[in-house]
Amino acid sequence: MKLLFIALLVLANTQWITSYQAFQSDEFDSLGWYIQNQHQGWVIQNQFEATTDIITKCSGKNIIGGLKTFGTKSTATKLIKIPPHYKLKFNLQLWKIGEWENDVFSVYVDGVPWEMKWGFTEGGIRLCGGQESKNSDKVFDVEFDILHNSPTVTTVLATTSQGKADVQAWGFRQMKISFIPCPSECGICHNDKVQECKHWNQEALSWFHVDTKLEGWKLENGKPKGYECSGIVVFGGYENIGAKALLSNTFTNMVPHSKVMVKFTFWKIDLWDNEQFYVKIDDKQVQKLAFQKTDGIDLCGAQQTNPGYGEKIVSIEIIQKHSSPSLTIQFTTSLKNDPDEQSWGVRDFFLFAAQCTKFCDECIGTAENECTKCQPTHTLLDGKCVNKNEWYILSKEFFTPEQFNKVDGWTFQDVDPAGPNPPFTKCGDLGLVGGYLAFGKKTTVQKVFNLPKHDFIRIRATVYKIDQWDGEELTMYVDNQEFWSQFLGWNDPGQSDICGNLNGNWKERIMNIDKIIPHSQSELTLDFKSTLQKTADEASWGFREFLLLYSPLKECIEVFSECNYQGKSQKVCDNLESLKDSQIDFDIKSIKIPEGLKITGFKNPGFKGNRVEYETNQECIDKIEFSLIQKQLTGNLKYLNK
Repeated sequence: MKLLFIALLVLANTQWITSYQAFQSDEFDSLGWYIQNQHQGWVIQNQFEATTDIITKCSGKNIIGGLKTFGTKSTATKLIKIPPHYKLKFNLQLWKIGEWENDVFSVYVDGVPWEMKWGFTEGGIRLCGGQESKNSDKVFDVEFDILHNSPTVTTVLATTSQGKADVQAWGFRQMKISFIPCPSECGICHNDKVQECKHWNQEALSWFHVDTKLEGWKLENGKPKGYECSGIVVFGGYENIGAKALLSNTFTNMVPHSKVMVKFTFWKIDLWDNEQFYVKIDDKQVQKLAFQKTDGIDLCGAQQTNPGYGEKIVSIEIIQKHSSPSLTIQFTTSLKNDPDEQSWGVRDFFLFAAQCTKFCDECIGTAENECTKCQPTHTLLDGKCVNKNEWYILSKEFFTPEQFNKVDGWTFQDVDPAGPNPPFTKCGDLGLVGGYLAFGKKTTVQKVFNLPKHDFIRIRATVYKIDQWDGEELTMYVDNQEFWSQFLGWNDPGQSDICGNLNGNWKERIMNIDKIIPHSQSELTLDFKSTLQKTADEASWGFREFLLLYSPLKECIEVFSECNYQGKSQKVCDNLESLKDSQIDFDIKSIKIPEGLKITGFKNPGFKGNRVEYETNQECIDKIEFSLIQKQLTGNLKYLNK
C-alpha cells in the first residue's frame, strides 16, 4: 500500500498542465484567444499577397493559413506567459499543402527549432483545393516536449519553402501548450527537486511588460526605446541599439547569497556577420555569442530581401558564483554599423540569488550547514546560525480572530472604497489585514512604534499575494529604508486558489517574513507599499500574524558599599550566581537600576527560594537577604521561540 501511494504521488507531481490552447474546433473565426478580457492574438507576417484571408477551410475544417495564404517567408508568432515550470509540451496539427521540395517546417521555441522535412513523396490526396498532383496534401499530428523554465515563451512557426502559397502552402490548427510545474516552494526550477530550487530568490525584473522602457538601466550610444518585432515588444531593437551601445545596471542590497542566476531573452536583428554579443558581470565576461549571416528568419527590422537579414531569438541563462551584496551587469556587442543595419534588443530580464539560510550573512552554499558568517545576533556553530540574543515582544497583532476587531494605531491610505471598513477580510478561514477587494492600486499601510533602548529589531509577518499580479513589487519599509521586498506575478511559486477572485486561474502566494536589522532609534515607522496598478478586485495583498521584537541593550546595574550611591562601586552586567564568589568585596548598601530593568534577588542557588524584587533605584538597603542576582526587563514579554 505504501509503494502504491508513492507511485501515485510521483505521477501527480509530473502531470502536464495546459497553459494555452486555441483553434480546437472545426469552426473558428478569430486568431485570438481571450483571457481576463484582453485580446491576445497571433501575429501573421508575409502572408501571400493575393489574399486577405488568414483562416481558410480545408476538407471541411478551418485552419490558420492554408492554400493561397501561407507560403514563402510566412510566419506566425505568439508570446505567452507561463507559471514556474521546467518542461513544455507542444501539440499541434500541421497541414502540408501542395508538392514540397525537401523544405523544412520549423516550430521555434525561444529560438530553438523543432523541425520536420517535407519532401517530394510526403503527401497524399488533395484536401484543400489546390492543383491535382501525385503527392499533394497531408495532415500531421505533432507532439514534442523541451526543457524550458523561462517565464515567457515565444513561439514562431516558419518554413524554408521558396514556393508561393498558391503552389506550396501550409497551415495549422489545434495548438496546445502544456507544462510541468515547479515544486510549489519554487519560483524557478530546472527539475522537480525542491532542495535545488527553493533558495532562488528573485532580486530584479525588467522588460516583462508591453510598455518597455529604460526601467532603471543605463544606455550609452543608443535610444532608450522599445521596438515591436512581430507583435512582441523588446527594449532596444531596430534603429535604437546597434554599434557601440552599452546597456548596464547595478543591483544593490541583494540578499546574502552564494551564486546568482541571470535570465533574459536576446533578439539579434538584421545582418550580423560573425559579430558577437557579450555579457559581463562585475567587469568579468561570462557569456559570448556569435551570429552568422545565415542565423535567423525574417520577422522585423530592415525591409531587405537579401540573405542574412533575419532575426534570431536566444533564451540566455547564466549561473555564476557570487556573494557580494551588489552586482553590475553589462550588455555590449562587436557591431560596427548603425542600428538601421545591425541591431539587437532584450526582454524578460530576471536576476535570482541563491539565498543563504536564515540569519546567515555569508555562505558557500544553500544547505543548512554551509554558512560561514552569521548576523551579529547569531553565533556560528558547525555551519549553522544559532541565536544568542534575547528578544522581547513589543507588538503582537492579528493572530487571533479577536485581534481583527480593532485597528490600534495602523493607518491605511487609498484603500479600495468598495471594500470593508476597517479593511479586514478573510482568505480561506483566516483573517487578513487588507486582502481581496481591500488593498489594491496605490494602497499604503503605516504604523509608528515607540521602543525602549535596543540595538536590533526583528519583524515577523505572514504576507499574502492574491490574484493577478504581473511582475509588480510589494515592499516593507522601516524608517523609509527598504526592509523586505518581493516581485510577484507569473514567476511566483503559486500555492493554491484559496481566496480572491475564485473565477480566475490565479493562485495565491503566502510568504513568511522573519528578518533582523540593526536599529537603535526610540521610534520606528513601518510602511507597506506596492507598485500595483490594478484595482483590488483584480490583484490585492494583505497580511496577518505581525510580530515586532527588539533585542534590548545590555545595560548594567551598579551596586555601592554605602547608602546614597557612595563608597566603593561595582557594575553587574550579567546574572550573578553567587555574591560570595563574585568580585564584589563589600556589603551592598545601595543600587542604581536603569529604567526598564528589574533585578530579583534569590536566597537559594538555582535562582530559587525567597526572593526580593527591585525595579527602581535603591538609595539605602539595611540588610542584604539574598545571595544571587537575576536581571530581567520589565513591561514586555520575552520571546521564547528563537
